[in-house]
Amino acid sequence: MPVEKDCAGKFIGINIDEEPREFRQDFTDAIKIKDWGKILSGNYLGWYDSIKGKYIDLFAGEGKLDETFCVTSYDNKVCQ
Repeated sequence: MPVEKDCAGKFIGINIDEEPREFRQDFTDAIKIKDWGKILSGNYLGWYDSIKGKYIDLFAGEGKLDETFCVTSYDNKVCQ
């Protein structure tokens, strides 16, 4: 999972709940791939894309210790 403090790109503006915020572009690019990232405040910023029944990523670790595992299984429920 990307961690904002590990990024050094230029700042870009994005709106979150109609509030302007700034994050580093390399961080926002990474969360578009990984879906979530940890921001400086310790909260998480997510890039929402609907789950289409294909796969679920299991995150273990953050930043440089990031490992992503793809769990493959069939006919299971994620949430009830």
